Formats: sequence, structure tokens, C-alpha cells
Amino acid sequence: MDETQSKNNRIAPNTKEEDVDLGVLFNLLKAIFVGLFNSILGLFIATFNVLIRFLIYLKKHFLKLFIFSMLGLVLGGIYQYKFKEPIYTSSMTVQANYESIVQLYKDIEYCDGLIAESDRNALSLFFGISSADAASIKNISVSPYTNDNQIVLAYNDFISKLDSNVIKNVDFEKFGKNIPKEEFKYHVINVESTNKTLFFLLEKPIIQSIAKNPFYSKLKETEIGNLKSQEKVLNISMQELDSLRQFYKELSLIESKKEKSNMSFYMGNTEKNDREIVVFDKYIQANIDLVDVRSEMNFKDEIINVVSSFNKSGAPVKGWYRNSMIIGFFVGILLVLIYLSVVEFNRFLIGQEKNRKKS
Repeated sequence: MDETQSKNNRIAPNTKEEDVDLGVLFNLLKAIFVGLFNSILGLFIATFNVLIRFLIYLKKHFLKLFIFSMLGLVLGGIYQYKFKEPIYTSSMTVQANYESIVQLYKDIEYCDGLIAESDRNALSLFFGISSADAASIKNISVSPYTNDNQIVLAYNDFISKLDSNVIKNVDFEKFGKNIPKEEFKYHVINVESTNKTLFFLLEKPIIQSIAKNPFYSKLKETEIGNLKSQEKVLNISMQELDSLRQFYKELSLIESKKEKSNMSFYMGNTEKNDREIVVFDKYIQANIDLVDVRSEMNFKDEIINVVSSFNKSGAPVKGWYRNSMIIGFFVGILLVLIYLSVVEFNRFLIGQEKNRKKS
């Protein structure tokens, strides 16, 4: 009896301690949630107060903002349609062979640097145009033609060059975000100019600047030579296979004239059919390979292939950030806000000065 009572006495304090611990935990959680709720509520109230003050501020100065925004809109419109020289744009899509895309990007960056420095003489020399036409070029850039399909093609082409053990470590999503521009098949050259009809004159100089590079010319010569050798071998193979097919046909005619037993005749036909099928399959495969080689030869006959040329006449450049009317509208509002801020700050300084004199 005494032993049981002593056990109960030992258990009772432990139970009380557990109840105290749970109570402390619940109070702590309650304090955290209350604090979080109060913080969110305080942030909401502060944001609401700022919004109300801003609306009151706009209401107070609405007339000034309206007048100056309309003035900026009108002045921007006058500049846009009376004084500003219109800018036109056109693009050319190319496909580069023999890793010549590196040279293409360097050439375009070089031309863009000349435009930034207003070096019309060097630019006219590069494109073979007059200095006035060179001065009309406002921007030139090149970028890969990208879409989901092009990324998949670039990924497949990239992993086809890798070892099977390395492919496992190449993640498609990471590749898509960090894909080198050289892996894309097509690239778009975009030009902006105040001369609407200049673009077509720029195509040939861009292509020739790369095509005349002796390094790429040697690569092209080697590649085309290899493809021609493959074409020659495939043509010879097809001729021999065709001769072999003809031989089997003649042989089958001779065998059919011989009188043999039904079993041996059946077996002869089976062997004959197998031979002809094998030869025919090889002939078809050789023909497919020949088509692929000729297609590859045609594809790599040029160092740079022009997929789509510049338009003979450029299209007007669009975009709200290029519209002087919209820019004037926002500049008018910005000037009013700056003016009002200066006035308010000046009042604040005057008030501080008066308070110091009183003190």
C-alpha cells in the first residue's frame, strides 16, 4: 500500500511538469500567431494610409498634373511627326556552317561598335556604301532564333557529340537556360536605319566578310571533298548491287528451267528469294544514304546560308518607348512631381528654420 502511494506521488509531479510544458508551448505559439497577425494587419493599414495620402495628393494637384501631361503629349506629338526622323527595321535569318557563327557575331559586334562611335567612314568601308547611308544605320544586332523546337534540336545535336557517360549529367532544363548561341541552327540579324531602302545592300557584305575567310574556305573544301568521295562510293555500290540483282534474275531463270524434285525446287526458290531480298535492301539503303549525302552537300555548299533575306523596304519601328508622344506625357508628369517635391521640401526647410529660431 505504502509502495503504491509512493509511486503515485512520484508520477504526480511528472504529470504536472508535462502540463506546465504544454501550457508554455501553447502560450508561445499563441504569442507568435498574434504577433504575426498584428504585423500583417499593421502592414496593411500602413499601405492603405499611404495609398489614401497619395490619392489625396493627386487630387490636390490634379489640375497641374493634367495640364503638364497634356503639354508634354502635344510637344511630343509635334516632335514625333514634324521633326523626328522615322526609323525603319528589317531582319535577315541565316544558318552558319563550319562554326562560322563565331565570326558572324564578331562582325556584327564590330559594326555595332562603329555605330556607337559614329564612325561612318569605317562602317561605309565594311558595307561598301556611302558615308551618308552608313550614318543612317542606327543599330545592328544578331541573336539566335529560339523556340521550344529549336532548343530540342540543339539539345539533341549537342548530346550526339558526347560520350554516353557524360550525357547522364546533361539536364535538358539547365541546357535550355544556358544553351550556347553556337548550338542554335538559325540566327537573326536585325538592322535599324533611317533609310527605308538600305537593308538589301547590307546582305552581301555581311555574307562575304565570312565567306572570304581562308579558314572557313579550307574547312568547306575538305568537307565537300569528303562528301563527294562518299557520293562516288555509293554510286559504285549501287551499280554493283544493280548488276548483282540482274545476275540473280538471270540465275533464277536458269534454275527454273531445270527439272528437279518438288522439295529441291522449293528450297531453291527460298534461297533465291532470300538472296534477292538482301541485295534489294542493301540497294535501297545505299540509295537513302546517297540522298542524304547529296542533301548534306547542297546544305554545306555555302559557308553561310541565307534562309530569309532583308526586305527591300524596311518596316517602321514600333514600341511605346519609342513614341515621343507617350514619352512627353510621362515626362510632363515627372516634371510636375519633381517641382512639387522641391516646393514641399522647401516648405519643410522653412518650417525647421522657424522652429529653431523659436527655440
